[in-house]
Amino acid sequence: MTSSSEIATLLGGMKAVLIPMDMDPRKIGEALLAYDHELSREEVRLVRLIVAGLTNDEIAGKLDLAETTAVKHRIQTLYNKLGVSRRTEAVVVATKYGLWPEEVPPKRESSPH
Repeated sequence: MTSSSEIATLLGGMKAVLIPMDMDPRKIGEALLAYDHELSREEVRLVRLIVAGLTNDEIAGKLDLAETTAVKHRIQTLYNKLGVSRRTEAVVVATKYGLWPEEVPPKRESSPH
């Protein structure tokens, strides 16, 4: 696992190189978080919703899940991958990777089946 100081150094160097190329540094943090903790895209999205301060009911609505029980299960799986046991700890981990509570990500578009 990468230390927070190594991540900060890496992000600082990557920002210096990528920002002039119009790349969003938040995407870099998301990619590093996903890589270090083996997270899927949906799990990264879940982290962003948690960091944004949404409740389980609000998260269920954003992820098109009918029950908050499904959200609780996904959050517990996420906690296990992050090595945390509480929401606040998950937020701390996420902010170390540059995921800040800015805007709530838009609702995921349903794909036609």
